[in-house]
Amino acid sequence: MIRHMVRHHNILSIVGNIITVSVPETEGNSDAITRFGDLAMVEDEFSTSIAQVIKIDRNEIALQVFSGTQGVSNAASIRFLGTAMKVTYSADILGRIFNSLGEPMDGGSNLAHDPKVSIDGPSVNPVKRILASKMIRTNVPMIDVFNCLVESQKIPIFSVSGEPYNPFLARIGIQTDADIVVFAGLGLIFDDYHYFRTQFEEAGVFARTVMFCNLASDPIVERLIVLDMALAFCCRRGEACAGIGYRYDCLCRCHEGSRYFYGASTC
Repeated sequence: MIRHMVRHHNILSIVGNIITVSVPETEGNSDAITRFGDLAMVEDEFSTSIAQVIKIDRNEIALQVFSGTQGVSNAASIRFLGTAMKVTYSADILGRIFNSLGEPMDGGSNLAHDPKVSIDGPSVNPVKRILASKMIRTNVPMIDVFNCLVESQKIPIFSVSGEPYNPFLARIGIQTDADIVVFAGLGLIFDDYHYFRTQFEEAGVFARTVMFCNLASDPIVERLIVLDMALAFCCRRGEACAGIGYRYDCLCRCHEGSRYFYGASTC
């Protein structure tokens, strides 16, 4: 039996963006076991949505639907795909823009056949840490002199309404002495999205930039996985790349998504 071809119709409840479905227990077939973090397709008469397994209680499985459950009825069918969320990883990803689900949103070529890496990495409990010492030059004096950015470290930049934080963030991305700049935007209005893209193109750095963008018009729940996609690409690329610059914009808007996340207490 091929798992991703089996459809389950026994939906127990639809609460918020969470669907709970009853799945018959499988014995002696490890390939048919649904695992935490696996993806699923929720297919209704007029729509198809991607969901993720967030809780397993015996034969009851709770799914987080990224696009929301509005319009989804109890008659919908659910197919488990048997794989976790993945992000495209290849040389073709440079100079491209992706949405919250890792799909191209710039009208470019389809990357469905390119290699992909899982965004769910193993838990890390280090017993020893090497002191970070390799500086990443941003060419911003106040950062390079007083609070320099080094590999494996991050610098939070806080601002208030009215301050020109978008030009400042764009300047860091353009000037940073890094091989690749990975941009992750959460809840961007179209003007902000267009501004960053235009700035990168006009400065001539777009060819070494990867953008993962969740727009304000996109489902709020999808913001929970944007950073995971960006960091998964950074971690994998870091194995062969000397310097990586990455940043997130509108990080505070991630809290809006956490309100819709099953069992989430913090972002």
